[in-house]
Amino acid sequence: MRTGIRLRLEMGARAAAFCRANPDSNPVTAKVAAKLIELSEKAEELLEQQVSGAVAATTAVADTATIRVLVNADLRALMKISRQADRDNSEMTVHRRIPPSRCSATEFYTAASVALTEAIAHQEVLERYGLSDELLASLAHGLEAWRLATERKLGGIGSKIGAGAGLKAVAYDIMGVVSCLDAVHAVRFRNSPALLAEWKSARNVAWPRAHRVQSAPITLVTPVTPTVPVVAVMDARAA
Repeated sequence: MRTGIRLRLEMGARAAAFCRANPDSNPVTAKVAAKLIELSEKAEELLEQQVSGAVAATTAVADTATIRVLVNADLRALMKISRQADRDNSEMTVHRRIPPSRCSATEFYTAASVALTEAIAHQEVLERYGLSDELLASLAHGLEAWRLATERKLGGIGSKIGAGAGLKAVAYDIMGVVSCLDAVHAVRFRNSPALLAEWKSARNVAWPRAHRVQSAPITLVTPVTPTVPVVAVMDARAA
């Protein structure tokens, strides 16, 4: 999250807390405070969504790494069986390569799925060389688990991005509502300087100080006093 958005949201939470602690008895102006509280609560929900999305994506990535190791182990077993069967059955077309470690998720899933499909198509032949129902079931289960984990990862990333966009919009809405409350509270707390000061402190955004570029120091040039009197120079030129 960008610093500017975070600072605005933190200010909104403080300002909303002030409004809760000091409810407005005027039903007209109270609507402005209610709007700020609503925005602050929405920001909290979006923050939770952003965190949960990030956690879901991170967990799914770890799961896919673990599942990939298990699927590769099943594929190695299948490849050994298919290579042996190929010596006696030239018509065998079972995929005989393990997906490269650096290939994309789509390439990995496609290669493993093709290998499973071909193995099922030639199951009767491959069973004579050691292919078992357990190996096929394990490979099929691993691919399904991989697919679901990938969907969870994409869903988590999408949820995080969506929450980030929502937080940006809410942060700017908060600034507009707080500006209105500045006008409302300036009148409401006209005779309560302590509460007005408390409000101003709550709605203050602690912007980071901009980096100031220091100008180069100015060097004063001291005029040099001539060592020969000016009169003497003029006399010499006249001569």
